[in-house]
Amino acid sequence: MSEKALSIRAVVGAPPRLMQYILEKWRKALLRPHFFHSVLLALVLFYFAISFMLNCARYAETYPYTPRIHDFLLNLLPVVDMNAFATFGIELFIWTFYLMTLIFFPERFAFVIKTFAVFKIARGLALVMTHLGPPLCMLEDGYPGSTFGGMFFTKDLFFSGHTGYPILAAVLFWDIPWMRWIGLTVGLMLGFSTLLMHDHYTIDVFGAIVTTPVAYFISRWLFTTDYLAGVDPYRPVVRQVE
Repeated sequence: MSEKALSIRAVVGAPPRLMQYILEKWRKALLRPHFFHSVLLALVLFYFAISFMLNCARYAETYPYTPRIHDFLLNLLPVVDMNAFATFGIELFIWTFYLMTLIFFPERFAFVIKTFAVFKIARGLALVMTHLGPPLCMLEDGYPGSTFGGMFFTKDLFFSGHTGYPILAAVLFWDIPWMRWIGLTVGLMLGFSTLLMHDHYTIDVFGAIVTTPVAYFISRWLFTTDYLAGVDPYRPVVRQVE
């Protein structure tokens, strides 16, 4: 079963073949040199990136002067409470994506996690450089039961994580059509939901669409070995004989 053949039908209709596919993928991944080291480094970097981004968001809340600006599209859109979809939708997508990557594509897991870390670090840097106040009529998002429940920020605007995370997932799995289109669709839907809630300016959503591929290519440059291991997991490891 190839990666492109991995479909919902295969998952539901052929459990033995699916299990064989997973085991083969893990067997190949474990043959790679430094597989566990790379995954461990990815998780450490990911934890740092989350902490960095959250602290940048907290710092952004302390800006002494943050003007609110008018937004052409927001002025046309009604204010609609999309909190349930925006909050749990992004969390369901992201955690499902991480889990699916770990189970079905272990050879890509390290590069995927490191790329998301690069994205979060880039977003944190953007937050401390963008001094804008919350859009007019912003609705509070987040639930106590969500991952970051109780952390409601009003100035973590540029660029939109709701839009960027699913689109980054699509870019990372661009070679698998159904994953690519799901990521793009979810990213645009979540981005539009944040506009309906007036939680982001329009430029935040468009900025995420533009910035996401940049973060991906920066990660490819920084973590070339992990990227190549994901692109060609079946390439035999040739050890140099002196």
